[in-house]
Amino acid sequence: MRSPVVLFVLLLLMSSASAQSSGGWLRNDLTGCHVWNSRPESGVTFNWSGNCSNNVADGPGMMQWYVNGSPSGRFVGEYDNGRMSGRGVFEYRNGDRYDGEFRDDKPNGYGTLSRAGGPRYSGLFRDGQPVQGETVTSDRDMPEAEPREAGATRGEKTFADGSRYEGDFHRGKMSGWGVFTTKAGDRYEGEFADDRPNGFGTYKEADGSTYAGLWKNGCFRQRDRVAAVMATEKECSFGVRGRPY
Repeated sequence: MRSPVVLFVLLLLMSSASAQSSGGWLRNDLTGCHVWNSRPESGVTFNWSGNCSNNVADGPGMMQWYVNGSPSGRFVGEYDNGRMSGRGVFEYRNGDRYDGEFRDDKPNGYGTLSRAGGPRYSGLFRDGQPVQGETVTSDRDMPEAEPREAGATRGEKTFADGSRYEGDFHRGKMSGWGVFTTKAGDRYEGEFADDRPNGFGTYKEADGSTYAGLWKNGCFRQRDRVAAVMATEKECSFGVRGRPY
């Protein structure tokens, strides 16, 4: 008969094996970067735009998933040791969209899940599932990007300075998901509203500097890091080294 200590160790090993069976590490063959995939399936690959510390995705950026070469889910936010962590936005393959807090590679904390053409739930999430009976209010100061289902169209726009936008338009304005590229090679990909970056997005400068997270009217601020896209530093109230005017 096994001792209680041996049984306890066996239970721990079984629990660990069960947890690992629900996910696994994936490697990008081009960059060598690894990320944790909580929902493994055949033919899955990815492209990560952010930092890869010790060959593991870490920090802000954009994650694009593919299944058999076709675009699948897309995440804009932060990774911690290869797992989605902190605040971010995940657009699922079926059109659902989660905007909120992540932990251990799943929605954990407060967020909003918008079903494609269906209901919307705002409240507390635990291990990827909504906890009924909890509600939160939205950020009234943040203009919401118009969803594609609300009559948005795809298009392109070229500016006099050589910069270019490709993405969603709504009522003649850049609104929804799009990509803005400058003549110098800087690139912003993410949410737009009222002709400017509004919502979650990733801005990568030609020198490799990356700013990923929440944008408001073309302005980004994350602790002591600031950036402006399609807006001036004065409009963003950025002074010397990002300090407010």
